[in-house]
Amino acid sequence: MSVSKRIDNLRLKMNSKNAQAVIVHGADPHQSEYLPNHWKAREWISGFTGSFGIVVIGMESAGLWTDSRYFIQAEEELEGSGIDLFKWGVKGEPSVTEWLIENLDTGSTVYTAADAITPKQKKSYLEKLKKSNINLQIGEDLVGDTWSDRPEVPANSIYLFDGKFAQQSRGEKLTEMRKIMREKEADYVLVVALDEVAYLLNLRGSDVDCNPVFLSYLLVGHTGATLFINQNKVGPDIESDLRKSEVEIKPYDSIHLQLERLPAEQSILVDPSVINCGIYDKIKANRIEERSPVVHMKAIKHSSVHGHIRQAMARDGVALFRAFNWLKSTIPKRPVKESELADKIAECRAAHPHYKGESFPAIVGYKGNGAIVHYKPTVENSSSITPDGMLLIDSGGQYLDGTTDTTRTLHLSTPTPDQKRNFTLVLKGMIALSTAVFPEGTTGVQLDILARNPLWQEGLNFGHGTGHGVGYFLNVHEPPQGFVPNLSERGTTPIEEGMITSNEPGYYRQGEYGIRCENLVLCQKSIHDGFYCFETLTLYPFDKKLIEVDLLSPDELFWLNKYHQQVFNQLSPLLEEDEIKQLARECELI
Repeated sequence: MSVSKRIDNLRLKMNSKNAQAVIVHGADPHQSEYLPNHWKAREWISGFTGSFGIVVIGMESAGLWTDSRYFIQAEEELEGSGIDLFKWGVKGEPSVTEWLIENLDTGSTVYTAADAITPKQKKSYLEKLKKSNINLQIGEDLVGDTWSDRPEVPANSIYLFDGKFAQQSRGEKLTEMRKIMREKEADYVLVVALDEVAYLLNLRGSDVDCNPVFLSYLLVGHTGATLFINQNKVGPDIESDLRKSEVEIKPYDSIHLQLERLPAEQSILVDPSVINCGIYDKIKANRIEERSPVVHMKAIKHSSVHGHIRQAMARDGVALFRAFNWLKSTIPKRPVKESELADKIAECRAAHPHYKGESFPAIVGYKGNGAIVHYKPTVENSSSITPDGMLLIDSGGQYLDGTTDTTRTLHLSTPTPDQKRNFTLVLKGMIALSTAVFPEGTTGVQLDILARNPLWQEGLNFGHGTGHGVGYFLNVHEPPQGFVPNLSERGTTPIEEGMITSNEPGYYRQGEYGIRCENLVLCQKSIHDGFYCFETLTLYPFDKKLIEVDLLSPDELFWLNKYHQQVFNQLSPLLEEDEIKQLARECELI
């Protein structure tokens, strides 16, 4: 069924409900970034496959709002759908509520599904729409009601996260949580985000592609906890293990009834940015509305796991080295599809111990596709890579001992002076952030400028953030910290010792090429008291053909040569003799 036909069917349903518009959030009941297929309502109704966006369907017109990572992709995917693209954050573009106010009559009703919207979002909508006497109806899922072939809710088995890799035991984490509960005077904490449940209980699953998590809620009390989950997912060994930690198992959907039964005189800590309105409105107990304590707990990677993470990074570097070597040896003989290279990278990673899958769908963008920031090649829609032009590869792996995310930009023949200059400016920004020394309390928005400044000096910029938090065998995009040019949570969160963050400035020329350099960095104490610095974790050389050496300062050149020496020292023991010679050439001093 075409997108336009799906929209027609939805409008029939809207008419029966006297709804003048429907807001379709790209969300599951846990506000996950990557969704089980059952909750990909935004993709189903619009055809847009990006990880961020909001669709609004009116009776005569419709729109998609997404950010700069997806502008090019959205234009292509929305073509012929009747849905207009609105560029989030671009001056002059209307917001969702502004569009609704402009396109709807006074007294109109807007529907949105209760399990896909948070109280924080609801409050924002209500404040803006009530000024124009537009009603917001939160509850029924009108899109779901018209989705006849909707995929089932996943029911994959969960498994224990090996204790030799976990930085703390389940008991230690629950003890830490209960200490925070006493400080907050909370009788309970409701854990909604899937990676937070997985972290706290030292469990993992496969309900969401690329993220080792499982559908569940966790209600933590002072003397016990309840895991709400499809009980068919829990084997007897795990049930027994949870019982030792006083964790009871109840059906996933019974969370609503459990919350209704909490006495009004008791208090429960909930995260208003994650909990959905469908369960939030069931709570009769006193709500303490704060960011989940688990967010900060899992953001700090203890020194006990740093060694594991470094080993995962080394194995990941070997996988990339072998995949890229395969590409370089194959394209003189035949073209290679972008999707084929993505599969080869995953195959090379899978050859190493502890590999559990990709950490996100690989971005392999050849020439103009590299300018599509979150481009995902498919077998049906994939360019052929030949021995010419720029190639951007952004990929990552999930290992029992770490989560990786690496981007390298290659040139498969001879780069132009313009390409070399722009690549080197991006590299200079990465080095500036890599070598930063900063006082305790410094936030992501303060550090972001370091990565942009070389580009800014030439009147260039990039639209996405410079970095995001990264989980430890968890989600590759992990709050709260990051490097961004705004006052979002990522921008205002202090960078602390033990946090792992991506460092990925870029530059994109639409229709021609994309450039991005990305390493993961670990925040550590500096030699100066009260100051922090970064250790670069990712291990893979940069394409020296793209480096304009004259643009590098002596300090930048020193960092680059030292980094390449580190790459060689760490990867060569894991390679065959002929591979070592090849790596030595790629890591030669400049």
